[in-house]
Amino acid sequence: MDIHVGKRIAAVRAEMGMDQAAFARLLGMSQSRVSQIEDSPWLQLRTLQKIAAKTGRDLPTLLGFDAGSSAARAEMERARAQFAAERQRFGEFLLELLKVVEQHAPKSEVVALGDEIVALTRRLDDPWAQRLRIRVLLHLADVREALGEYTSAQAALETALKLAAELEDAAARNQCVYKLGTLAYRAGNYEQALDYFAQAAQSASPEVRWRGLVGQSAVQEQQGEFAAALACLDAAWEALPPEVREGPSAAKIYIFSARVNVFLAQGDYVQAEALSRTVQQLAQQAGDRGAQLEELTNLALCRLRLGDAKGAWALCAEARHLPDASADRRRWALLNAVEAQVHLALGNPEAAQASGEEALRAAGELGEPICQWHAHLSLGDIYLTTAPHRAFYHYQQAVEIALAGHLRKYEAEARQRLAQFHLTVGEWAEAQRQGLQALAQAQALHAAHVEAQAWTTLAQVYQAQGRPTEAAQAEQAARELARRFRFG
Repeated sequence: MDIHVGKRIAAVRAEMGMDQAAFARLLGMSQSRVSQIEDSPWLQLRTLQKIAAKTGRDLPTLLGFDAGSSAARAEMERARAQFAAERQRFGEFLLELLKVVEQHAPKSEVVALGDEIVALTRRLDDPWAQRLRIRVLLHLADVREALGEYTSAQAALETALKLAAELEDAAARNQCVYKLGTLAYRAGNYEQALDYFAQAAQSASPEVRWRGLVGQSAVQEQQGEFAAALACLDAAWEALPPEVREGPSAAKIYIFSARVNVFLAQGDYVQAEALSRTVQQLAQQAGDRGAQLEELTNLALCRLRLGDAKGAWALCAEARHLPDASADRRRWALLNAVEAQVHLALGNPEAAQASGEEALRAAGELGEPICQWHAHLSLGDIYLTTAPHRAFYHYQQAVEIALAGHLRKYEAEARQRLAQFHLTVGEWAEAQRQGLQALAQAQALHAAHVEAQAWTTLAQVYQAQGRPTEAAQAEQAARELARRFRFG
């Protein structure tokens, strides 16, 4: 049922026995405006409502059909469906526009565009606009998290969560819960993060469920519960539909990347490197620069620990030259922390110090404990032989961060470094105490690289104390671990 709105209004004017001049006076318009209306195939709803009110007709009658007829009802339903489809396409266009801008412009411009879309949806107070606002807010939360703007990201998520509750949209609510878990994790609120991730892992949506399980594994890995972390990653993989397991999907990239992190935490650098190279290739295929930056950093750490400092430096340089690398503040901080250790291994203490200080500065901006821990540990290593009192400060900060977050593997590694400090300054009894504590924690966690480091430190302590037999036994234990896991 096609209607030329202007012709229908001209017919109504004729029915009322009016010429255009008289009709214009009735409507309170100019005659030229009436002429334009009668020539137009469509009009704004506000104009139609005004004409209907002035002529004493309702809209269906004004448009020339009986609203109670089956034909009229069918036409109205068709128009509603068409309008709903067009609005849906418009919403998808806006979201796609955000993603395109994110690929080709600084993240600050993505935030600016997203804020404009959110402002637009506020002027359209209906469920469609609210759902679009939720999706944009979720995307903005991701962008702001990458920028290190955790407070703004949390505010966006809390607004989206409130809208999801009002709409009784369980899927949107679960997405918000997962992302709030990520922010809690970043801030070092691990119990709260685990609660959020556990809720997300119960979602009916496979997308949210696998993300919740990966989030749980991240907390468990940081706390040294490696078996539980790997079990969560197995469950995340099983939660994926078969088609998602093929190709460079986000799910595949992040589940594999999380598994790399567990291998790194255990000191299994050979297995970590092999899987990390796979993830790096998948991330390149998918165009995921954030994942590329993370895996290049992981690969650099693997090369360093396996004795290839030059190879590690080449990977750091590749990561540094990724577009917008420094905009991803968390990954940028971790890259600089690893780069500091690489510079130190290559005999470049000034460059190592610069990278370490940049890592600490970026981590301080974020307020993220794990990034701060890595930065403090690297700086401690840098200052150990040149300014031991400064090394002690950084190592002690690393221990305190680990204790505050119940990060057992991190505590063991920081205590091993404290043992090395005390050995350097001739405090052998304290070096032995810290070394034995680090060793016990590492053995309980099956963190092979930390255990090897602790044995090496204890061998030096025993040698300094005049205990050659025990020194030889400690050296042998360290060599056996190095042989088994192929440490550099």
